[in-house]
Amino acid sequence: MEEPTTGSQLTGIVTLSHATDALISSLRRIAELMLLPDDWDSYGSPRIQLVAAQRAAEVLSAAENEAFLTPQIVPVSGGGLQIEWTSGRRELEIEILPHGDVEYLIAEGEKTYEAPLPTRDISWYVPELVRWLSGARAYVAPVR
Repeated sequence: MEEPTTGSQLTGIVTLSHATDALISSLRRIAELMLLPDDWDSYGSPRIQLVAAQRAAEVLSAAENEAFLTPQIVPVSGGGLQIEWTSGRRELEIEILPHGDVEYLIAEGEKTYEAPLPTRDISWYVPELVRWLSGARAYVAPVR
């Protein structure tokens, strides 16, 4: 697999010697998506932005200890990424916008809730959302 040509680090520190196979696989997927060229969607969308890839790596690292499923990671028009998990009737989508802001959506059957996710507290919010997905807790909208 060809490496991204930006010459920049994907994230500050991710200790891969202790990383799960799911995290390593997810980080590889992000690296693959960073190779998409401008206009990858044939609608003029720019390539995946480095800040979005870095934030996605941060989200995945925060989810690593709670995640029991490997997420789907897809590009989003405009240069962002979306990370998706599904467990039974529950779904969790975390969208990283091109400039690094994060939004999430949770769904259970017909019920949905979406909101911005404060980037300063990703390491707290993301594990809570993944615990909800696993059924380990009833969801309470994060307020911190």
